[in-house]
This record gives sequence, structure tokens and C-alpha cells, in this order.
Amino acid sequence: MICNRVLHSYKFSIKTLPFVTIPIRKASSEMIDQTTKVDKYTINHAVVGNGKHTILLLPGAMGTMQSDFAPQFSGLDKTKYTLVSWDPIGYGKSRPPEREYIPDFYVNDAEVLAKLMKKLGKQQYSVVGWSDGAITGTILAALFPSCVHRLVLMVTMAYVTQEDVDIYESNVTYRSWASSNTLWWDGVMERSQVPSWQPCSLPVYTGWC
Repeated sequence: MICNRVLHSYKFSIKTLPFVTIPIRKASSEMIDQTTKVDKYTINHAVVGNGKHTILLLPGAMGTMQSDFAPQFSGLDKTKYTLVSWDPIGYGKSRPPEREYIPDFYVNDAEVLAKLMKKLGKQQYSVVGWSDGAITGTILAALFPSCVHRLVLMVTMAYVTQEDVDIYESNVTYRSWASSNTLWWDGVMERSQVPSWQPCSLPVYTGWC
């Protein structure tokens, strides 16, 4: 069930990971940057295709529509699908402002997305979410069930366990990562210490269960 933890991440020590070189993914020339003002945010997004079935593609933490979904924009049939994606608030070209880990930032993302899709004239759509985008997509479906036709989740979680916190605190290597990575981890871990807070459990329980 979606209310349970969707996918429990594998547990490992960062120190055991081998050094790997990750090739930079080729950008999709079909993504044309557009901006739409939603509340206090200027959201960078793209809309490609004219198919009847609209698919909203949600990038993960620190990701953008180009970094996470360029192959889908290039490869999917745009006569069958209309593809929509965004640079999440505080990432990519949806800046300023920089990403802020306010209370319930995932809920805020979902609410801004719903308003964005409404402004784009999209009343119902399927959602494909990757990582943090899957958390946002789950909340979006729970808060606005009449808008979400289908929901596809990849590499996500519904809650942070004490085991997650212990692993986070035991790994100091992550401090050498880019500042955006550490801010994301710190934001999630800080919020996880607040009683009753979890990434998406409250909206899901109240909306679906």
C-alpha cells in the first residue's frame, strides 16, 4: 500500500562505495524553458507534445527536468502524450530563491505544482516521480486526487526511520559533498526530529486511507 514505506533504501556505508565516473546526460533539445509565476515563485518548466494523456515528470532532490528526464522528453511519443516537467523550487532555473527547507516543504512543492498545472490548463494528469519527486507526487495525489489519473513512483520513501537517522549521523563523508547535498540531507533530518513529521505520511493517511 502507498501508506506504507514505498521503498526502503539499501543500507550501506558511504566509505565502502567505489569511486565512479558518472557521464553527463545529453540534454533534450525538445525542452524549451518557460516560466510561470506561482505565488512568490517563478517556476521554470517545459510542456512538450499534444497527446491526450498528460504526464507530469517530477525530478528528484537537487535535480532538474533536464538532468532527470531528458531521455523521456526525447523518446516518448508526443502524439500520444503531453509531457510536463519543472525545475523544483530552488533548483535549476527556478531560482531565486534558493531551496529553503521550510516546515512541510514537500507539501509546499505539491501545492505549488497543483497551481502550476491549473495555470497550464491541465485538469487531470498522470504523475511520474523520481526520488524526492516521488514524495512530492505522492502528496500531490493525496491532496488533489481528482487531478492525478495514475501515479508511478521510483526510489522513494514515505517516512524516515531511526535507522536512517543513525546512518546519516555516522557518515561524515557526506560533509565533503556539494553544499546543496548537505543542505538537503540536513533539511530532511532536521524535519524528521519534529514530532509527527514525515516526508509524506500525514497527507497520505488523511487523503487516501
